[in-house]
Amino acid sequence: IAQPDGVYSYACAVLCDGLLLLELRDAIHQGDGPRILRCWKFMLLYFKRHNHHKYALEAFRLLAALNGVVSPLVREQIIWSRTINTRGGPGNNIPVDLYNEHLNRTLKDYIKCLGANVTEKIIVDLSKSLQSLHSLCHNA
Repeated sequence: IAQPDGVYSYACAVLCDGLLLLELRDAIHQGDGPRILRCWKFMLLYFKRHNHHKYALEAFRLLAALNGVVSPLVREQIIWSRTINTRGGPGNNIPVDLYNEHLNRTLKDYIKCLGANVTEKIIVDLSKSLQSLHSLCHNA
């Protein structure tokens, strides 16, 4: 009986994981909601197998919501509102949460520039106009 080849098995596992991540990355760049969710199905198994219980639970909740827990309108929003295209053109999408982090970083930079002039009202006004300021600075 032949012994299992550990190196070959490890190489296959690394390739499978890498291809899954590349598929997810491409699906995000293309804004392909159904393909992103198919990747989540595979990642649920990966998270469970490697004892990442919190990620597995979130993946399960996402998939359960899509399969009957939420209304059809919310289901469509979950599928198609996962990415945002800030530069235009195909293949330029980024995850919405990453875009939100970019806006948070920009807001913190603006607040830091205010120095001692920071008040709660200024922060509220700045956060309301952040989208427009961000567009002006990056499209100028």
